[in-house]
Amino acid sequence: MSPLRAGTAKADITPPLHIPYLAYHPRHGTPQGVHDSLHARALVVESEGETAALLSVDSIGFSRKVLGPGRDFTAELRQRVSENTGIASSHVLLAASHAHSTPETLNFKPLRDRPGGAEWLEGLLDSLAGCVGQAYRRLRPARLKIGKGQCHQISWNRHSKKSDGSHLSFRDENSKVEVKRPIDPEVDVLLIEYEDGPPDSVLRFTCHPVIVQVQPLWSADFPGVACSVVEQATGGNCLFLQGCAGDINPVCGTAGFEEVSRIGRCLGAEAWKVLEELQCPEGFLPVDRRSSLAGPLKVLSSVVKAQSRELPDLAPWEREESESLHLFETGETEEVRQQASLRYRAAFSIADRLRMGSEPFDAEVQVMRLGDFAVAALPGELFVEYGFDVRDASPFKHTWVVAYCNDYLGYISRPWAWEERCYPTQVGPWCLLSQQGGQTVVDEATRVLGLIGRGVEEITERDRNP
Repeated sequence: MSPLRAGTAKADITPPLHIPYLAYHPRHGTPQGVHDSLHARALVVESEGETAALLSVDSIGFSRKVLGPGRDFTAELRQRVSENTGIASSHVLLAASHAHSTPETLNFKPLRDRPGGAEWLEGLLDSLAGCVGQAYRRLRPARLKIGKGQCHQISWNRHSKKSDGSHLSFRDENSKVEVKRPIDPEVDVLLIEYEDGPPDSVLRFTCHPVIVQVQPLWSADFPGVACSVVEQATGGNCLFLQGCAGDINPVCGTAGFEEVSRIGRCLGAEAWKVLEELQCPEGFLPVDRRSSLAGPLKVLSSVVKAQSRELPDLAPWEREESESLHLFETGETEEVRQQASLRYRAAFSIADRLRMGSEPFDAEVQVMRLGDFAVAALPGELFVEYGFDVRDASPFKHTWVVAYCNDYLGYISRPWAWEERCYPTQVGPWCLLSQQGGQTVVDEATRVLGLIGRGVEEITERDRNP
């Protein structure tokens, strides 16, 4: 039996300053500089004749439609990777950290329509595929170990409710919390050891990277700091994977770069601690806190139709969009223009979602398995409890549920969020699926985990309709 092999790579993908970020009005903002560089990091693993690639990107996320009609960003990336390495296109996973101070690749307003936008997207595809290719060329015998730590003090469920019924966007110790909703404090860590050279690693945590957002400096936010802490400590590459953070925010809310550094260092230090423990001699840690990974490497994907949310009539919102934009452009006072800007932002967001239509959306669920460890990759901003549902139903000893993968289907909210009319359920390009959409995605993820756990290597029509 051939030994397990692994390799990683890291590429700087910091954009030029003419590439926009996601802003309020008119949805595209222009950056003025770079606070910290953006990166793509790739991990390629080969075991028992199968090879798979995991690509982690400092990005707000990737809509498959960002390249325009008739094209598919994820499919084209996978094809380029396959052509360069021979890795099956179905065995490539694209994950975003969801950092908000990054290019607007969610397709809320087409980036490709901006001067130089289409060319930059083509170059990004090449850079991402090249990063995977570099990791593939570095494949060498490796040992993989998995462990976990805890960070309870850096994240907060932003839909916890105060005594007056309002929601908390950040943790306020002076407010009486009537409904405290859950977080996911686990710091999941994968150690990749080699016979020579520094170890590589993968870090998974669950929290919106929005400590800095809608501001004119590129930044990877706290995941970038956390990975840098680990990389400086170990000498290897560290990939970041985002959990189901749809309702999880940093405790500080939107603050500044000092808080980015503080929270990033807290998370990176906890991951580093776990990595150090995993490298200690056998018997140092309790059995339930460490595990060596071995066995077959398998990848299984399924695309399920997820129902669209209900939509109002488009015509009134297009009229409001046109009228408010005209007023913004012709208003005689700053106050008038500011009010028109707010009206236009609301109307544009609603009209943009309505123009997408009410047909069901394709939702890809992708599962990568190595022995008794599985990664379940889901395409949107799932609320944290959906991640618990998938993890708890998994047949594997270790299951990482990772969101913002392979596509962007907006927020995937729990039923209570619809009942409370929370922001993620309001009409806009951030809310594509119906109230039942989350359960559809979770059920499919659970089903695919079960199939791959039973050794199914390809989903047939019988598997789709048992």
